[in-house]
Amino acid sequence: MFKLVEQEETAYLKYEPWEKLGCSAIFTLKMSNRPADSLRLYSSLNLDVDRVVQLKQVHSRNIFVLQDRNSYQQQGLFSGDALISAAGSNSLKGFPDEGKAWEETAVLQAVFADCVPVYFCEPRKKILALAHAGWRGTGQRISSAVLQELKLRYQVEVEDCQVVIGPAIGGESYQVGSEVYNFFSDYWVNLEEFFKNSFRNCGEEKVMETGKFYLDLKEANRQDLLQAGVRDENIYLSPRDTFKDKSLFYSYRREGDQAKRMKALLFWKESKSGKRGLR
Repeated sequence: MFKLVEQEETAYLKYEPWEKLGCSAIFTLKMSNRPADSLRLYSSLNLDVDRVVQLKQVHSRNIFVLQDRNSYQQQGLFSGDALISAAGSNSLKGFPDEGKAWEETAVLQAVFADCVPVYFCEPRKKILALAHAGWRGTGQRISSAVLQELKLRYQVEVEDCQVVIGPAIGGESYQVGSEVYNFFSDYWVNLEEFFKNSFRNCGEEKVMETGKFYLDLKEANRQDLLQAGVRDENIYLSPRDTFKDKSLFYSYRREGDQAKRMKALLFWKESKSGKRGLR
């Protein structure tokens, strides 16, 4: 489902099914973190850097909703782990006309080195959201928190949402201690869906006896989405493991503080006519 795109000095994965909706969901591969390399990436995607809004990630369930042009031009000021942007009839305020609003709608961006990128698209109302789901955010159920915000603010029907869970550390690679399990237990039931004592599904008692077990963050976010009402067929879960695949991805668990970051980007793209892709 994610197509590999390789260009001179930049490479990324693109979620192909959303292209027909006029939406681009991007996840970069290993690249330098120099500003020039980021600009090269934006250029390859035909994006103006002034459109890019990046989270100041704090491993939370805090959500920032972009509401006007000025708010998203103040880059790097959004302390939280999810961004929401609405186009279409909910175009950002402060633009002279609809065409201009389309050209300058925000590009949502977050950075990753094992945590889970969760991309949300509601194509009918033209709403996008991007979440950074580490173990703390996943434990506090940030994915369902985003859906709840969409429902309350935009009257979105959760069943209409499409969600992509992108490349992240896999369940077989991510061993954690009992403090993480205890944190999750404050927000979840049925933790055995994504906590394992081994690669087999073991009961809670054995997990707590050993004090070490494996956490599948991608599956936890999938379960959160399903429980919130997203249809299973509307969720895509990437099988790519950032820890295992050294050739493509950085990994904090593998490289520690030396790990660089990959970028996740989500935005509406312009059609050849200059109008929004799907109406």
